[in-house]
Amino acid sequence: MEKKDIAIIVIILIIAIGVIVGVWYLQSPQKKYTGQPESITLGISSPDISTLAFIAQEQGYFTENGLNVTIKQYDTGLSAVNALLKGETDLSTGSEYVFVGKVFSGEKILITGNIAKFDNEYLIAKKDRGIGNYSDLKGKKIGVAKKTTNDFFLGRFLYLHGIDVNDVQIVDVKPQLMADAIANGTVDAVLVWEPYADAIEKQLGANVLVWPAQGGQRKYWLVICRNDTVLQNPALIEKMFRSLTKAETYAYSHPAEAKAIINNHMHYEAPFLEKFWQSTQLTPSLDQSLILAMEDEARWMIANNLTNATAVPDFQKYVYTKGLEGAKPGSVNIIR
Repeated sequence: MEKKDIAIIVIILIIAIGVIVGVWYLQSPQKKYTGQPESITLGISSPDISTLAFIAQEQGYFTENGLNVTIKQYDTGLSAVNALLKGETDLSTGSEYVFVGKVFSGEKILITGNIAKFDNEYLIAKKDRGIGNYSDLKGKKIGVAKKTTNDFFLGRFLYLHGIDVNDVQIVDVKPQLMADAIANGTVDAVLVWEPYADAIEKQLGANVLVWPAQGGQRKYWLVICRNDTVLQNPALIEKMFRSLTKAETYAYSHPAEAKAIINNHMHYEAPFLEKFWQSTQLTPSLDQSLILAMEDEARWMIANNLTNATAVPDFQKYVYTKGLEGAKPGSVNIIR
């Protein structure tokens, strides 16, 4: 046998051994954390789009990564982020719109990662209030949860359909009270996210019109922390996203079990649960599209006098990427 042939065989053997070792490593149980678990509180709303956190909790992934996580639920992402700022939580989930508002308010907070992308806001109008098409919304009372994504998507919806925001009456209504508000005539329409939208549609039946409200712009569900958390305990962020990344793998390799975990908290009917599952991306990531969405929302806030600021912030300065990068290489795609 010639030396050239021997060399080729050796190279093939080395590659084969490397593949075998790599497969063994990926399939073998990961070394569990053996130190004292770090106790933290995670604030969430919308348990469905926070599914990865519940999977990580119920499957023991937080514990494996040295975290003892208490999940504390709030009615909106805004409430969860406000709790973070008060020191009630160590990390909280919330929408990118809420984050933009807090940046304009001068809060010292950071995005550590996104755990869901989704489209779940609808404008629901009552036909018996004289609403049969978009233009009939003029002069009508529309319920929204102020200072949440409702604000932005109502403005976007009206603009896309040729209606000035000043041509409607906006009423601040908590999401859980919107069904009563539209049913009793306090408002003529509501802009609300799921699962409230689905419940209102079922309650009012044929008397409603339902229009998608996001106009193709997806929402982002962020894990947010205070600046001092990153300065004092950067390892916490990587531990969190190692847990959530493992939860992502579980969600898509065990969809039936993951859906059951959602239903433990939301009690969805099967068709709606499947709709949610198909329309929501449950994956830890940081994409350039998030930056673009926040810039769009910041311009809208400035134009509608919701802030005293006159310039769009450089949102890249408000994103901490190292924790997610360490936990899930290749998941950060922000242009620096």
